[in-house]
Amino acid sequence: MAKKGPGLGMSPINRWKAMIQIGLNAQKPWVEFWDRSLRMYKYETLPTEVKGKKVTVNMAYAYVRSLIPSLYFRDPWISINPKRVMDVQSAHVLEPAINYEWGHLNAKKTVKRVIFDAVTQGYGIAKYGYLPTISETKDGPMATGDELFLLRVRPRDFIWDPQAETLDSVRWVAHRIVRDLSAIQQDPMYHHTAGIKGTLSLDAKLVPKGMSAAEAESLAEQVEFWEIWDNQTKRIYTVEMATDELLRDDPWPVITDGVPFALLSFNETPDCPYALPDLIYAEDQFRVISMLRTAQVSHVKKFVRMILAQKGQIKTEEQEKMAEAEDGSIIEVTNIDKVKPLDYISYGPDMDKTNESTKTDLREVLGQSEIARGGVLEERRTLGEVQMIARGGQTRIDERVDIVEDFCEQIASNLVIVMKQKFAAERMVRITGMPDLVWPPPDFPPELSKKLSVSKTGFSYTKDDILGNFDVEVRAGSALPLNKEGKLKRLSVLRELLKDDPTFWTWEGRREIYSDLLEELDVKAPDRILPPSPPQVPGLPSGAGVQPGADVPPANPLAALLAGAGGLPPAG
Repeated sequence: MAKKGPGLGMSPINRWKAMIQIGLNAQKPWVEFWDRSLRMYKYETLPTEVKGKKVTVNMAYAYVRSLIPSLYFRDPWISINPKRVMDVQSAHVLEPAINYEWGHLNAKKTVKRVIFDAVTQGYGIAKYGYLPTISETKDGPMATGDELFLLRVRPRDFIWDPQAETLDSVRWVAHRIVRDLSAIQQDPMYHHTAGIKGTLSLDAKLVPKGMSAAEAESLAEQVEFWEIWDNQTKRIYTVEMATDELLRDDPWPVITDGVPFALLSFNETPDCPYALPDLIYAEDQFRVISMLRTAQVSHVKKFVRMILAQKGQIKTEEQEKMAEAEDGSIIEVTNIDKVKPLDYISYGPDMDKTNESTKTDLREVLGQSEIARGGVLEERRTLGEVQMIARGGQTRIDERVDIVEDFCEQIASNLVIVMKQKFAAERMVRITGMPDLVWPPPDFPPELSKKLSVSKTGFSYTKDDILGNFDVEVRAGSALPLNKEGKLKRLSVLRELLKDDPTFWTWEGRREIYSDLLEELDVKAPDRILPPSPPQVPGLPSGAGVQPGADVPPANPLAALLAGAGGLPPAG
Protein backbone atom coordinates (compact mmCIF):
# COMPACT_ATOMS: atom_id res chain seq x y z
CA MET A 1 0.00 0.00 0.00
CA ALA A 2 1.35 3.38 -0.99
CA LYS A 3 2.15 5.77 1.83
CA LYS A 4 0.29 9.05 2.02
CA GLY A 5 2.39 11.99 1.09
CA PRO A 6 2.61 15.19 3.14
CA GLY A 7 -0.59 17.13 3.06
CA LEU A 8 -2.71 14.27 1.79
CA GLY A 9 -5.91 13.93 3.73
CA MET A 10 -5.73 17.52 5.03
CA SER A 11 -8.88 19.57 5.09
CA PRO A 12 -9.04 22.45 2.56
CA ILE A 13 -8.73 25.07 5.29
CA ASN A 14 -5.66 23.42 6.85
CA ARG A 15 -4.07 22.88 3.46
CA TRP A 16 -4.37 26.53 2.60
CA LYS A 17 -3.13 27.63 6.02
CA ALA A 18 -0.04 25.51 5.41
CA MET A 19 0.45 26.98 1.91
CA ILE A 20 0.15 30.51 3.26
CA GLN A 21 2.78 29.80 5.91
CA ILE A 22 5.07 28.33 3.25
CA GLY A 23 4.66 31.50 1.18
CA LEU A 24 5.39 33.72 4.20
CA ASN A 25 8.51 31.70 5.05
CA ALA A 26 9.77 32.11 1.48
CA GLN A 27 9.14 35.86 1.67
CA LYS A 28 10.64 36.42 5.15
CA PRO A 29 14.37 36.72 4.20
CA TRP A 30 13.53 39.50 1.76
CA VAL A 31 11.56 41.65 4.21
CA GLU A 32 14.83 42.83 5.80
CA PHE A 33 15.99 44.22 2.45
CA TRP A 34 12.66 46.03 1.97
CA ASP A 35 12.89 47.63 5.39
CA ARG A 36 16.50 48.75 4.84
CA SER A 37 15.62 50.21 1.46
CA LEU A 38 12.64 52.15 2.81
CA ARG A 39 14.74 53.51 5.70
CA MET A 40 17.21 54.93 3.19
CA TYR A 41 14.41 56.55 1.21
CA LYS A 42 12.64 57.96 4.27
CA TYR A 43 15.75 59.78 5.51
CA GLU A 44 16.27 57.51 8.46
CA THR A 45 19.54 56.70 10.19
CA LEU A 46 22.55 55.32 8.38
CA PRO A 47 25.62 54.44 10.46
CA THR A 48 27.63 57.54 9.50
CA GLU A 49 28.14 59.09 12.92
CA VAL A 50 31.20 61.16 13.74
CA LYS A 51 31.46 61.92 17.44
CA GLY A 52 27.71 61.73 17.82
CA LYS A 53 26.99 64.11 14.96
CA LYS A 54 25.66 62.85 11.65
CA VAL A 55 24.56 64.34 8.35
CA THR A 56 22.53 62.28 5.89
CA VAL A 57 22.66 63.18 2.21
CA ASN A 58 19.48 61.57 0.97
CA MET A 59 20.64 60.48 -2.47
CA ALA A 60 18.16 57.59 -2.31
CA TYR A 61 15.19 59.97 -2.25
CA ALA A 62 16.65 62.03 -5.10
CA TYR A 63 17.18 58.93 -7.24
CA VAL A 64 13.68 57.50 -6.72
CA ARG A 65 11.83 60.79 -7.29
CA SER A 66 13.73 61.52 -10.51
CA LEU A 67 13.40 57.96 -11.84
CA ILE A 68 9.61 57.53 -11.56
CA PRO A 69 8.57 60.37 -13.93
CA SER A 70 11.20 59.24 -16.44
CA LEU A 71 9.41 55.87 -16.64
CA TYR A 72 5.75 56.94 -16.44
CA PHE A 73 4.71 60.58 -16.75
CA ARG A 74 1.22 60.52 -18.26
CA ASP A 75 -1.43 58.03 -19.27
CA PRO A 76 -0.27 56.09 -22.34
CA TRP A 77 -2.35 55.43 -25.43
CA ILE A 78 -3.58 51.83 -25.59
CA SER A 79 -4.09 50.42 -29.09
CA ILE A 80 -6.43 47.53 -29.96
CA ASN A 81 -5.20 45.95 -33.17
CA PRO A 82 -7.51 43.40 -34.86
CA LYS A 83 -5.99 40.26 -36.37
CA ARG A 84 -8.94 39.64 -38.73
CA VAL A 85 -11.04 41.89 -40.94
CA MET A 86 -14.20 40.80 -39.14
CA ASP A 87 -12.80 42.09 -35.82
CA VAL A 88 -12.17 45.67 -37.01
CA GLN A 89 -15.52 46.93 -35.67
CA SER A 90 -14.96 45.42 -32.23
CA ALA A 91 -11.47 46.93 -32.08
CA HIS A 92 -12.94 50.32 -33.07
CA VAL A 93 -15.22 50.08 -30.03
CA LEU A 94 -12.76 48.65 -27.53
CA GLU A 95 -9.91 51.11 -28.15
CA PRO A 96 -11.68 54.30 -26.98
CA ALA A 97 -13.40 52.32 -24.23
CA ILE A 98 -10.20 50.97 -22.63
CA ASN A 99 -8.49 54.37 -22.87
CA TYR A 100 -11.48 56.01 -21.19
CA GLU A 101 -11.50 53.39 -18.43
CA TRP A 102 -7.73 53.75 -17.93
CA GLY A 103 -8.20 57.41 -17.13
CA HIS A 104 -11.39 56.79 -15.16
CA LEU A 105 -9.53 54.31 -12.93
CA ASN A 106 -6.84 56.94 -12.18
CA ALA A 107 -4.37 54.33 -13.38
CA LYS A 108 -1.54 56.87 -13.51
CA LYS A 109 -1.49 57.21 -9.73
CA THR A 110 -1.68 53.44 -9.21
CA VAL A 111 1.06 52.62 -11.73
CA LYS A 112 3.39 55.24 -10.24
CA ARG A 113 2.92 53.72 -6.78
CA VAL A 114 3.68 50.27 -8.18
CA ILE A 115 6.84 51.64 -9.83
CA PHE A 116 7.84 53.09 -6.45
CA ASP A 117 7.46 49.63 -4.90
CA ALA A 118 9.50 48.04 -7.69
CA VAL A 119 12.36 50.50 -7.12
CA THR A 120 12.34 50.49 -3.31
CA GLN A 121 11.21 46.91 -2.60
CA GLY A 122 12.27 44.85 -5.58
CA TYR A 123 8.85 44.38 -7.13
CA GLY A 124 5.43 46.02 -7.30
CA ILE A 125 2.01 44.41 -7.54
CA ALA A 126 -1.21 45.63 -9.18
CA LYS A 127 -4.57 43.92 -8.80
CA TYR A 128 -7.33 44.38 -11.37
CA GLY A 129 -10.85 43.11 -11.87
CA TYR A 130 -14.54 43.78 -11.76
CA LEU A 131 -16.76 44.93 -8.92
CA PRO A 132 -20.51 44.68 -9.45
CA THR A 133 -22.73 47.26 -7.81
CA ILE A 134 -25.07 45.29 -5.55
CA SER A 135 -28.53 46.72 -4.91
CA GLU A 136 -31.51 45.38 -3.03
CA THR A 137 -34.39 44.44 -5.31
CA LYS A 138 -37.69 42.65 -4.80
CA ASP A 139 -35.88 39.47 -5.79
CA GLY A 140 -33.05 40.07 -3.30
CA PRO A 141 -29.53 41.45 -3.79
CA MET A 142 -28.69 41.81 -7.48
CA ALA A 143 -25.88 43.30 -9.55
CA THR A 144 -27.24 46.55 -10.98
CA GLY A 145 -24.02 48.15 -12.18
CA ASP A 146 -20.45 47.38 -13.11
CA GLU A 147 -17.12 48.95 -12.31
CA LEU A 148 -13.56 48.01 -13.09
CA PHE A 149 -10.93 48.39 -10.41
CA LEU A 150 -7.16 48.73 -10.42
CA LEU A 151 -5.27 48.98 -7.15
CA ARG A 152 -1.77 48.70 -5.78
CA VAL A 153 -1.00 45.82 -3.45
CA ARG A 154 1.73 46.14 -0.83
CA PRO A 155 4.54 43.67 -1.60
CA ARG A 156 4.47 42.25 1.92
CA ASP A 157 0.72 41.62 1.54
CA PHE A 158 1.24 39.38 -1.46
CA ILE A 159 2.64 35.86 -1.56
CA TRP A 160 2.64 33.21 -4.25
CA ASP A 161 3.58 29.67 -5.02
CA PRO A 162 7.31 29.59 -4.15
CA GLN A 163 7.90 26.79 -6.69
CA ALA A 164 6.90 29.02 -9.60
CA GLU A 165 9.60 30.95 -11.47
CA THR A 166 7.24 33.69 -12.66
CA LEU A 167 3.74 34.91 -11.92
CA ASP A 168 2.62 33.42 -15.23
CA SER A 169 3.31 29.89 -13.97
CA VAL A 170 1.96 30.06 -10.41
CA ARG A 171 -0.48 27.50 -9.09
CA TRP A 172 -1.84 30.02 -6.61
CA VAL A 173 -1.37 33.50 -5.18
CA ALA A 174 -2.66 35.01 -1.95
CA HIS A 175 -3.49 38.61 -1.07
CA ARG A 176 -3.63 39.74 2.58
CA ILE A 177 -6.66 41.97 3.19
CA VAL A 178 -7.73 43.89 6.29
CA ARG A 179 -11.39 44.82 6.77
CA ASP A 180 -13.64 45.91 9.60
CA LEU A 181 -15.17 42.99 11.45
CA SER A 182 -18.69 44.37 11.01
CA ALA A 183 -18.19 44.75 7.23
CA ILE A 184 -17.15 41.11 6.88
CA GLN A 185 -20.06 39.84 8.97
CA GLN A 186 -22.55 41.87 6.92
CA ASP A 187 -21.11 40.96 3.52
CA PRO A 188 -23.14 38.09 1.98
CA MET A 189 -20.05 37.00 0.05
CA TYR A 190 -18.50 35.59 3.26
CA HIS A 191 -19.70 32.64 5.33
CA HIS A 192 -18.90 31.20 8.79
CA THR A 193 -18.23 34.67 10.19
CA ALA A 194 -20.12 34.38 13.48
CA GLY A 195 -17.09 33.27 15.49
CA ILE A 196 -14.58 35.68 14.00
CA LYS A 197 -12.94 38.18 16.33
CA GLY A 198 -10.89 41.27 15.63
CA THR A 199 -7.28 40.20 15.19
CA LEU A 200 -5.57 43.59 14.86
CA SER A 201 -5.02 46.19 17.53
CA LEU A 202 -4.25 49.88 17.56
CA ASP A 203 -0.67 51.04 17.84
CA ALA A 204 -0.03 51.67 21.54
CA LYS A 205 1.34 55.14 20.68
CA LEU A 206 -2.06 56.11 19.24
CA VAL A 207 -4.17 55.03 22.22
CA PRO A 208 -5.30 58.00 24.37
CA LYS A 209 -4.15 58.11 27.96
CA GLY A 210 -6.57 56.50 30.38
CA MET A 211 -8.08 54.13 27.81
CA SER A 212 -7.99 50.50 28.79
CA ALA A 213 -6.62 47.76 26.55
CA ALA A 214 -10.12 46.30 26.16
CA GLU A 215 -11.53 49.66 25.05
CA ALA A 216 -8.68 50.13 22.57
CA GLU A 217 -9.28 46.65 21.16
CA SER A 218 -12.97 47.38 20.67
CA LEU A 219 -12.10 50.43 18.57
CA ALA A 220 -9.92 48.42 16.23
CA GLU A 221 -12.04 45.33 15.56
CA GLN A 222 -10.38 44.66 12.23
CA VAL A 223 -9.80 41.26 10.73
CA GLU A 224 -6.83 40.12 8.71
CA PHE A 225 -7.52 37.38 6.19
CA TRP A 226 -6.03 35.92 3.02
CA GLU A 227 -7.77 35.91 -0.36
CA ILE A 228 -6.40 32.97 -2.35
CA TRP A 229 -6.68 32.76 -6.14
CA ASP A 230 -6.25 29.14 -7.25
CA ASN A 231 -4.95 29.15 -10.82
CA GLN A 232 -5.67 25.44 -11.26
CA THR A 233 -9.30 25.26 -10.19
CA LYS A 234 -10.14 28.91 -10.99
CA ARG A 235 -11.69 29.36 -7.54
CA ILE A 236 -11.32 31.96 -4.79
CA TYR A 237 -10.77 30.83 -1.22
CA THR A 238 -10.77 33.15 1.78
CA VAL A 239 -8.89 32.08 4.91
CA GLU A 240 -8.84 33.66 8.35
CA MET A 241 -5.97 31.99 10.19
CA ALA A 242 -7.77 31.72 13.55
CA THR A 243 -10.87 29.94 12.21
CA ASP A 244 -11.47 26.37 11.03
CA GLU A 245 -13.78 27.14 8.09
CA LEU A 246 -13.26 28.76 4.72
CA LEU A 247 -14.95 32.15 4.64
CA ARG A 248 -15.34 31.90 0.89
CA ASP A 249 -15.18 29.19 -1.76
CA ASP A 250 -16.42 30.58 -5.10
CA PRO A 251 -15.48 30.43 -8.78
CA TRP A 252 -13.56 33.37 -10.19
CA PRO A 253 -16.04 36.20 -10.86
CA VAL A 254 -14.44 36.90 -14.25
CA ILE A 255 -12.12 35.00 -16.54
CA THR A 256 -8.68 36.53 -17.03
CA ASP A 257 -5.44 35.47 -18.65
CA GLY A 258 -3.93 33.99 -15.48
CA VAL A 259 -4.37 35.33 -11.95
CA PRO A 260 -5.75 38.91 -11.80
CA PHE A 261 -2.45 40.37 -10.62
CA ALA A 262 0.42 41.98 -12.53
CA LEU A 263 3.98 42.02 -11.20
CA LEU A 264 6.53 44.73 -12.02
CA SER A 265 10.23 44.13 -11.36
CA PHE A 266 13.40 45.69 -12.75
CA ASN A 267 15.96 43.37 -11.16
CA GLU A 268 14.68 39.88 -11.82
CA THR A 269 17.09 37.05 -11.13
CA PRO A 270 16.62 33.69 -12.92
CA ASP A 271 15.35 30.88 -10.70
CA CYS A 272 14.60 33.35 -7.90
CA PRO A 273 11.02 34.42 -7.14
CA TYR A 274 12.05 37.71 -5.51
CA ALA A 275 14.30 40.60 -6.49
CA LEU A 276 16.46 43.10 -4.61
CA PRO A 277 15.53 46.81 -4.64
CA ASP A 278 17.72 49.30 -6.51
CA LEU A 279 18.62 51.07 -3.27
CA ILE A 280 20.18 47.94 -1.74
CA TYR A 281 22.67 47.68 -4.61
CA ALA A 282 23.81 51.25 -3.88
CA GLU A 283 23.67 51.08 -0.08
CA ASP A 284 27.45 51.29 0.39
CA GLN A 285 27.71 54.35 -1.83
CA PHE A 286 24.87 56.08 0.02
CA ARG A 287 26.63 55.39 3.32
CA VAL A 288 30.02 56.69 2.14
CA ILE A 289 28.55 59.92 0.75
CA SER A 290 26.76 60.62 4.03
CA MET A 291 29.90 59.73 6.00
CA LEU A 292 32.04 62.12 3.96
CA ARG A 293 29.50 64.91 4.29
CA THR A 294 29.36 64.30 8.06
CA ALA A 295 33.13 64.58 8.28
CA GLN A 296 33.04 67.78 6.20
CA VAL A 297 30.45 69.42 8.45
CA SER A 298 32.36 68.31 11.53
CA HIS A 299 35.51 69.88 10.08
CA VAL A 300 33.79 73.18 9.35
CA LYS A 301 32.40 73.33 12.87
CA LYS A 302 35.80 72.56 14.37
CA PHE A 303 37.88 75.01 12.35
CA VAL A 304 35.79 78.14 12.70
CA ARG A 305 37.18 81.69 12.47
CA MET A 306 39.36 82.33 15.55
CA ILE A 307 41.61 85.19 16.71
CA LEU A 308 44.58 84.84 19.06
CA ALA A 309 45.14 87.67 21.52
CA GLN A 310 47.78 87.96 24.22
CA LYS A 311 46.21 87.68 27.63
CA GLY A 312 45.53 91.00 29.31
CA GLN A 313 46.49 93.09 26.24
CA ILE A 314 42.99 93.44 24.71
CA LYS A 315 40.07 94.96 26.60
CA THR A 316 36.98 92.81 27.20
CA GLU A 317 34.70 95.12 25.21
CA GLU A 318 37.16 95.01 22.31
CA GLN A 319 37.12 91.20 22.36
CA GLU A 320 33.33 91.19 22.27
CA LYS A 321 33.30 93.54 19.27
CA MET A 322 35.70 91.26 17.38
CA ALA A 323 33.61 88.18 18.18
CA GLU A 324 30.37 89.81 16.99
CA ALA A 325 31.78 91.74 14.04
CA GLU A 326 30.37 91.44 10.54
CA ASP A 327 32.26 91.66 7.29
CA GLY A 328 33.73 95.14 6.76
CA SER A 329 33.52 96.15 10.43
CA ILE A 330 36.20 98.50 11.85
CA ILE A 331 37.25 97.72 15.43
CA GLU A 332 39.70 99.83 17.39
CA VAL A 333 42.00 97.94 19.76
CA THR A 334 44.56 99.23 22.25
CA ASN A 335 47.39 96.96 21.10
CA ILE A 336 47.20 95.72 17.50
CA ASP A 337 50.56 93.89 17.77
CA LYS A 338 49.03 91.48 20.29
CA VAL A 339 46.19 90.33 17.94
CA LYS A 340 46.68 87.54 15.39
CA PRO A 341 44.07 85.58 13.33
CA LEU A 342 44.38 81.81 13.38
CA ASP A 343 44.92 80.34 9.90
CA TYR A 344 42.03 78.17 8.60
CA ILE A 345 42.89 74.55 7.87
CA SER A 346 41.20 73.55 4.61
CA TYR A 347 39.11 70.44 4.13
CA GLY A 348 41.64 68.89 1.78
CA PRO A 349 41.39 67.83 -1.89
CA ASP A 350 41.56 64.10 -1.14
CA MET A 351 38.16 64.16 0.56
CA ASP A 352 36.63 65.94 -2.43
CA LYS A 353 38.14 63.39 -4.82
CA THR A 354 36.76 60.52 -2.72
CA ASN A 355 33.34 62.15 -2.72
CA GLU A 356 33.32 62.58 -6.52
CA SER A 357 34.54 59.03 -7.17
CA THR A 358 31.84 57.68 -4.85
CA LYS A 359 29.16 59.61 -6.76
CA THR A 360 30.55 58.20 -10.00
CA ASP A 361 30.26 54.69 -8.56
CA LEU A 362 26.72 55.49 -7.49
CA ARG A 363 25.73 56.57 -10.99
CA GLU A 364 27.31 53.45 -12.46
CA VAL A 365 25.46 51.14 -10.06
CA LEU A 366 22.08 52.83 -10.55
CA GLY A 367 22.54 53.40 -14.27
CA GLN A 368 21.54 57.03 -14.02
CA SER A 369 23.88 59.66 -15.43
CA GLU A 370 24.20 63.18 -14.07
CA ILE A 371 22.48 64.40 -17.24
CA ALA A 372 19.47 62.11 -16.67
CA ARG A 373 19.10 63.46 -13.13
CA GLY A 374 19.04 67.03 -14.44
CA GLY A 375 22.59 67.80 -13.31
CA VAL A 376 25.42 69.51 -15.19
CA LEU A 377 28.68 67.76 -16.04
CA GLU A 378 31.98 69.54 -15.45
CA GLU A 379 33.13 71.75 -18.32
CA ARG A 380 36.28 69.74 -19.05
CA ARG A 381 34.18 66.90 -20.52
CA THR A 382 34.36 66.64 -24.29
CA LEU A 383 31.23 66.51 -26.43
CA GLY A 384 31.91 62.85 -27.21
CA GLU A 385 32.21 62.00 -23.52
CA VAL A 386 28.96 63.79 -22.71
CA GLN A 387 27.12 61.95 -25.51
CA MET A 388 28.54 58.61 -24.37
CA ILE A 389 27.45 59.22 -20.77
CA ALA A 390 23.98 60.29 -21.90
CA ARG A 391 23.56 57.21 -24.15
CA GLY A 392 24.74 54.86 -21.40
CA GLY A 393 22.23 56.20 -18.89
CA GLN A 394 19.41 56.33 -21.45
CA THR A 395 19.83 52.67 -22.38
CA ARG A 396 19.02 51.59 -18.83
CA ILE A 397 16.08 53.98 -18.73
CA ASP A 398 14.76 52.75 -22.09
CA GLU A 399 14.88 49.15 -20.88
CA ARG A 400 12.81 50.05 -17.84
CA VAL A 401 10.34 52.06 -19.91
CA ASP A 402 9.81 48.94 -22.01
CA ILE A 403 9.22 46.86 -18.85
CA VAL A 404 6.63 49.37 -17.59
CA GLU A 405 4.87 49.36 -20.97
CA ASP A 406 4.70 45.54 -20.93
CA PHE A 407 3.28 45.76 -17.41
CA CYS A 408 0.57 48.19 -18.55
CA GLU A 409 -0.19 46.02 -21.58
CA GLN A 410 -0.84 43.01 -19.35
CA ILE A 411 -3.26 45.01 -17.23
CA ALA A 412 -5.00 46.59 -20.23
CA SER A 413 -5.37 43.21 -21.99
CA ASN A 414 -7.11 41.71 -19.01
CA LEU A 415 -9.32 44.76 -18.45
CA VAL A 416 -10.46 44.37 -22.06
CA ILE A 417 -11.30 40.75 -21.29
CA VAL A 418 -13.36 41.86 -18.28
CA MET A 419 -15.15 44.56 -20.29
CA LYS A 420 -16.13 42.03 -22.95
CA GLN A 421 -17.57 39.74 -20.31
CA LYS A 422 -19.31 42.15 -17.98
CA PHE A 423 -20.02 45.53 -19.53
CA ALA A 424 -23.56 46.14 -20.64
CA ALA A 425 -24.34 47.64 -24.04
CA GLU A 426 -25.67 50.81 -22.39
CA ARG A 427 -22.32 51.44 -20.70
CA MET A 428 -20.34 50.90 -23.90
CA VAL A 429 -22.61 53.32 -25.76
CA ARG A 430 -22.11 55.89 -23.00
CA ILE A 431 -18.33 55.52 -23.13
CA THR A 432 -17.86 55.45 -26.89
CA GLY A 433 -20.72 57.70 -28.00
CA MET A 434 -21.83 55.09 -30.57
CA PRO A 435 -25.65 54.86 -30.30
CA ASP A 436 -25.94 52.06 -32.89
CA LEU A 437 -23.37 49.88 -31.13
CA VAL A 438 -23.95 46.12 -31.14
CA TRP A 439 -22.62 44.63 -27.91
CA PRO A 440 -21.25 42.19 -26.87
CA PRO A 441 -19.07 41.61 -29.94
CA PRO A 442 -19.60 38.46 -31.98
CA ASP A 443 -16.13 37.13 -31.16
CA PHE A 444 -17.00 36.87 -27.47
CA PRO A 445 -20.43 35.26 -27.01
CA PRO A 446 -22.11 35.58 -23.60
CA GLU A 447 -22.26 31.80 -23.28
CA LEU A 448 -18.45 31.54 -23.24
CA SER A 449 -18.51 30.20 -19.70
CA LYS A 450 -20.56 27.25 -20.94
CA LYS A 451 -17.95 26.46 -23.57
CA LEU A 452 -15.13 26.07 -21.06
CA SER A 453 -14.21 22.47 -20.44
CA VAL A 454 -13.40 21.18 -16.98
CA SER A 455 -10.62 18.66 -16.50
CA LYS A 456 -8.96 17.18 -13.44
CA THR A 457 -6.61 20.15 -13.35
CA GLY A 458 -9.33 22.73 -13.67
CA PHE A 459 -10.67 24.88 -16.51
CA SER A 460 -9.14 24.56 -19.93
CA TYR A 461 -9.22 27.43 -22.43
CA THR A 462 -6.87 29.32 -24.71
CA LYS A 463 -5.90 32.96 -24.63
CA ASP A 464 -7.73 33.50 -27.93
CA ASP A 465 -10.91 32.13 -26.34
CA ILE A 466 -11.04 34.95 -23.85
CA LEU A 467 -9.16 37.80 -25.51
CA GLY A 468 -10.35 37.29 -29.05
CA ASN A 469 -8.36 38.02 -32.13
CA PHE A 470 -6.78 41.25 -30.92
CA ASP A 471 -3.36 42.52 -29.96
CA VAL A 472 -3.47 44.98 -27.07
CA GLU A 473 -0.46 47.30 -27.14
CA VAL A 474 0.73 50.38 -25.31
CA ARG A 475 1.97 52.88 -27.88
CA ALA A 476 5.73 53.05 -27.32
CA GLY A 477 6.79 56.21 -25.50
CA SER A 478 3.25 57.50 -25.08
CA ALA A 479 3.58 57.49 -21.27
CA LEU A 480 6.68 59.70 -21.34
CA PRO A 481 6.76 63.50 -21.13
CA LEU A 482 6.73 65.38 -24.42
CA ASN A 483 8.46 68.73 -24.39
CA LYS A 484 7.61 71.77 -26.48
CA GLU A 485 10.33 71.00 -29.00
CA GLY A 486 8.96 67.51 -29.51
CA LYS A 487 5.44 68.82 -30.08
CA LEU A 488 6.61 71.35 -32.65
CA LYS A 489 8.57 68.66 -34.46
CA ARG A 490 5.45 66.51 -34.67
CA LEU A 491 3.54 69.49 -36.10
CA SER A 492 6.18 69.99 -38.75
CA VAL A 493 6.08 66.33 -39.78
CA LEU A 494 2.29 66.35 -39.89
CA ARG A 495 2.30 69.46 -42.10
CA GLU A 496 4.59 67.74 -44.60
CA LEU A 497 2.47 64.59 -44.67
CA LEU A 498 -0.79 66.43 -45.31
CA LYS A 499 0.20 69.38 -47.48
CA ASP A 500 -0.75 67.58 -50.72
CA ASP A 501 -3.85 65.85 -49.35
CA PRO A 502 -7.03 67.39 -50.88
CA THR A 503 -9.12 66.11 -47.99
CA PHE A 504 -7.01 68.03 -45.51
CA TRP A 505 -7.36 71.25 -47.48
CA THR A 506 -11.12 71.28 -47.19
CA TRP A 507 -12.17 73.40 -44.27
CA GLU A 508 -13.75 70.44 -42.47
CA GLY A 509 -10.55 68.45 -42.72
CA ARG A 510 -8.37 71.36 -41.66
CA ARG A 511 -10.62 72.22 -38.73
CA GLU A 512 -10.47 68.69 -37.34
CA ILE A 513 -6.69 68.58 -37.63
CA TYR A 514 -6.31 72.07 -36.16
CA SER A 515 -8.42 71.07 -33.18
CA ASP A 516 -6.25 68.02 -32.50
CA LEU A 517 -3.08 70.07 -32.84
CA LEU A 518 -4.28 72.73 -30.43
CA GLU A 519 -5.05 70.05 -27.89
CA GLU A 520 -1.52 68.65 -28.38
CA LEU A 521 -0.23 72.12 -27.55
CA ASP A 522 -2.28 72.12 -24.32
CA VAL A 523 -4.62 74.87 -25.54
CA LYS A 524 -7.83 74.83 -23.53
CA ALA A 525 -11.14 74.76 -25.43
CA PRO A 526 -9.72 74.85 -29.01
CA ASP A 527 -13.24 75.16 -30.46
CA ARG A 528 -13.40 78.69 -29.06
CA ILE A 529 -10.39 79.67 -31.16
CA LEU A 530 -11.27 78.00 -34.45
CA PRO A 531 -13.87 79.80 -36.61
CA PRO A 532 -16.95 77.70 -37.50
CA SER A 533 -16.70 78.59 -41.21
CA PRO A 534 -13.79 78.80 -43.64
CA PRO A 535 -11.70 81.98 -43.32
CA GLN A 536 -11.82 84.27 -46.31
CA VAL A 537 -8.74 84.04 -48.51
CA PRO A 538 -7.83 87.08 -50.68
CA GLY A 539 -8.54 86.48 -54.36
CA LEU A 540 -11.04 83.66 -53.80
CA PRO A 541 -14.84 83.77 -53.58
CA SER A 542 -16.41 83.74 -50.13
CA GLY A 543 -16.37 80.24 -48.62
CA ALA A 544 -13.76 78.88 -50.98
CA GLY A 545 -11.03 76.79 -49.47
CA VAL A 546 -7.29 76.88 -50.06
CA GLN A 547 -6.16 74.63 -52.87
CA PRO A 548 -3.15 72.37 -52.57
CA GLY A 549 0.03 74.16 -53.57
CA ALA A 550 -1.63 77.61 -53.61
CA ASP A 551 0.80 80.35 -52.69
CA VAL A 552 -1.43 82.48 -50.48
CA PRO A 553 -0.85 83.98 -47.06
CA PRO A 554 -2.23 82.00 -44.12
CA ALA A 555 -5.73 82.98 -43.09
CA ASN A 556 -5.24 82.65 -39.30
CA PRO A 557 -2.44 82.41 -36.71
CA LEU A 558 -2.61 78.63 -36.50
CA ALA A 559 -2.21 78.34 -40.26
CA ALA A 560 0.80 80.63 -39.94
CA LEU A 561 2.22 78.30 -37.34
CA LEU A 562 1.73 75.32 -39.63
CA ALA A 563 3.36 77.21 -42.46
CA GLY A 564 6.58 77.56 -40.52
CA ALA A 565 6.01 80.85 -38.67
CA GLY A 566 5.93 81.42 -34.96
CA GLY A 567 9.10 79.51 -34.20
CA LEU A 568 8.10 76.28 -35.97
CA PRO A 569 11.11 74.76 -37.74
CA PRO A 570 10.82 74.59 -41.53
CA ALA A 571 9.73 71.32 -43.10
CA GLY A 572 12.49 68.72 -43.36
